[in-house]
Amino acid sequence: MLKVCDFLLFKKNAEFKLLSEIGDLSFYTFHELCDKLENFDHSLVKIDNSLVTIFESKFTFLEIIYCRSGKFVKIKNQYWK
Repeated sequence: MLKVCDFLLFKKNAEFKLLSEIGDLSFYTFHELCDKLENFDHSLVKIDNSLVTIFESKFTFLEIIYCRSGKFVKIKNQYWK
């Protein structure tokens, strides 16, 4: 029988596996990464000529800056929860 803690560990490992399969985030535009991370919540804030995005799940936080066209600029912040 699968316990709750085992299930959460399974989900966390599946998420880490997904991110490792995605690899270098700089290869993806904002929309492409949204498609890849469909189970993540995401928000978008326009600041000057940049788009600051947050992709967040129960286990992961990613804050990425894109130019207005959606092209990757840099990862501002990331951590595992």
